[in-house]
Amino acid sequence: MRMAKGKQLRSAGNRSRRNSLPDPEKVYLCGLLHDIGELVNSMLLPVEFKSTAERAVRENSSLYDAEKHSFGFTHCDSGKLLAEHWSLPPDIRNVIEFHHTPEQATESAVVVAAASLSDLLCRLRGMGYGYDELCEIDFHEAPAWNLLQKSVPHMDDLDIARFTFELDGEAEEIKSLVASALKA
Repeated sequence: MRMAKGKQLRSAGNRSRRNSLPDPEKVYLCGLLHDIGELVNSMLLPVEFKSTAERAVRENSSLYDAEKHSFGFTHCDSGKLLAEHWSLPPDIRNVIEFHHTPEQATESAVVVAAASLSDLLCRLRGMGYGYDELCEIDFHEAPAWNLLQKSVPHMDDLDIARFTFELDGEAEEIKSLVASALKA
């Protein structure tokens, strides 16, 4: 079983290199770390962060926008500082800093765009900040989508509506798994 999984990962890695995509393991790590600044903000400013999160829920806005309004900085800024302190590689630091503004990334644009789109997809499926965020996204107009189209061959062939529809079933399964894990 372990050998089969390793072979699958190598195969995925080979496909990603052929398609100008970054290494899947690196993209996965970026997905895990992209919001690390939220943890920083919640630990260093617990009262203020809680108030900001409550504001986002009350105003049905993103936590990112609520942070900008409340703090004058966001989890992207504090996450960047932590990533620099940890001496993380530049592409991971870029994802942490620019996942809400991928058009500002000067390096690692494909990785930043992938993390940004993943973040948007999760938020649209209720797997974002722990509340239902009423946001509508036209993926074809999203800066991250445009970055990927420029960098990844055959991106135009992807039917984004069908893709997001197919993710709905997966999202429900993930939500159920997380809910059962949190109850334990």
